Amino acid sequence: MQHTIPTELVHRELDAVCSSATFVRSPQHQRLLRYLVEELLADRLANLREIHLGVHIFGRAAAHFDPATDSTVRVEARRLRARLKRHYANAGAEARVVIELPLGSYIPTLHWIAPPQRADDNDQRHPVIVVLPIDALGGADYGNLAAWSDALTEELTDALARSPDVRVVARTSAMQFKNVRRDIREIASALSADILIEGSVQQENDQLRAIVQIIAANNGLHLWSDSVVGIASARFRFFDTVTAMVRGALPSAVAMVSHPAGDNATAAVQAAEPDSRLAQNRAIASNTSTPVPAISEAVRDMFERGNIALRVRTTDSLTRATALFLQVTVDAPEFARAHAAYAIALFQQVGMTMCAASDVATPMRAAFAKALALDPSLPEAHATLGMFSFYYEHDWPIAERSLLRAIHFGSSYVSAYRSYAFGLMLMRRFDEAEHNFLSARALDPLDVQTRIHQGTLRLYQRRYDDAHAAFSGMLEANAHNVIARSLLAYTCLHRGDWSDAERHYRETIVRHPDLSIGHCGLAVTLALAGRFDEAKRAQSTLLIYARTAFVSPYQFAMVECALGNDLAALNELERAAGACDYNFLCSAVDPIFDRLHGTAGWTSLMRRFGLPEH
Repeated sequence: MQHTIPTELVHRELDAVCSSATFVRSPQHQRLLRYLVEELLADRLANLREIHLGVHIFGRAAAHFDPATDSTVRVEARRLRARLKRHYANAGAEARVVIELPLGSYIPTLHWIAPPQRADDNDQRHPVIVVLPIDALGGADYGNLAAWSDALTEELTDALARSPDVRVVARTSAMQFKNVRRDIREIASALSADILIEGSVQQENDQLRAIVQIIAANNGLHLWSDSVVGIASARFRFFDTVTAMVRGALPSAVAMVSHPAGDNATAAVQAAEPDSRLAQNRAIASNTSTPVPAISEAVRDMFERGNIALRVRTTDSLTRATALFLQVTVDAPEFARAHAAYAIALFQQVGMTMCAASDVATPMRAAFAKALALDPSLPEAHATLGMFSFYYEHDWPIAERSLLRAIHFGSSYVSAYRSYAFGLMLMRRFDEAEHNFLSARALDPLDVQTRIHQGTLRLYQRRYDDAHAAFSGMLEANAHNVIARSLLAYTCLHRGDWSDAERHYRETIVRHPDLSIGHCGLAVTLALAGRFDEAKRAQSTLLIYARTAFVSPYQFAMVECALGNDLAALNELERAAGACDYNFLCSAVDPIFDRLHGTAGWTSLMRRFGLPEH
């Protein structure tokens, strides 16, 4: 094969080209270009001949197509070649991957263009740190000790992630090495880490003892080690002591990794603080712009249980998380993270169509505003403000600024990258969305939401096979994931796999009777399959469901569009926009509405709410 550029980069460039202004109005040239490149990547060069292209791309009859008398393939190839040149002379001028179609050939060539050298290209990057699961070494009550060890791991991860000078691997990724005995260098390689933090906790009666080490990834040598003793009945104070101890030692360890002996040994000496207590205080001052208020152990425990429930992402768990976070804001009103977490929980309830967006707008706005007033550098609050600005106020420029602030203040905060990528995706900035999803995946390869959103990007790029693989993989891991199942069904629908789509939607109805998405998807599937009477019965069921529970207006728009009722679909989209229905923002990229593109009603709607028209 002639190409050596990674396939992922080629696909990313192909998506960028096809969604560019030069190509977006030419679906025929998009299809031809995608076919040529995909066949090249699959090493099926025999298919890149004029006769084959005439039959399989341009629909000529195999028995009658004669290239000598029918020049369609040559003409369209010439036009495609010219269109590619226009693209790379304008929007694609800074592309790293360039696709060309040589004269006299239907086999495209792929070129890698190295980025220009910049003055800061050789600057030392921020080191990547991973906090490995803290070991629980026996004790009278091992079950509690194991849970406390996990809580200490999370405390350390969260505290270090707030430092602007390091990047921290997400806890979800680090936890795969819980109770795993492997060479420390293998673990570092698997997580792309420069520095590892590991340790253990022991218990004897009411006494806890923690031993923590900081280790260099390249050689497995200890950079620092210390121990601390505390009281089990005051374990959160003990956690704070351990965390402060590690944060105080980290700058010296980072300096030793960044400037190893033999290169610039004096830098490490200069970075080291002579007084460990002074170093500890300076680390806390530099890493936390706003002091964290003292909260009781009972409130801290309630906050942690809320976070656990939030990660499960079922209707019951989100209801539980919301109630827990609300109680924490009452019991500890100066705890900024609790207010931000409450806003996030409300957001997720709307995302799961558990309630109308308008019903929770006021408490949500108050929650993130309070969080920002208490801590102006809290990344969770900036990310929530960004999502609110986009979803409620349809103000993408303001939203983008807030999301970028979230990334600035939380360089290891996975949700900031994921939320920004999701917004970019809905604005049809697919290549930038891909870049930020990859950043989120690098921080936490096991994060379920990021994987689902990346699969959604494939769906909106019309890469249905890739989307199908992504959502199928998520269902293999968790058959109860309603979002993965409904998106898999939706992907099957757009692939024309009506029976599979119907099967998944019916299963969604059985597994999640409290959600409307199964009924909506079933009605859309039946309509697109041409079973209009059954589709209208399913639509009636959805209308009956709406009498007692919330149903997103966007879902009704999908059904009307599938039934061919374009005006009714546009009216429902108007209703969705007016109700601040989050799903409305998907309309610009959702394939169900492709048939409306270019109509006066569609163009007017997209322009009024600042969304791309096609």
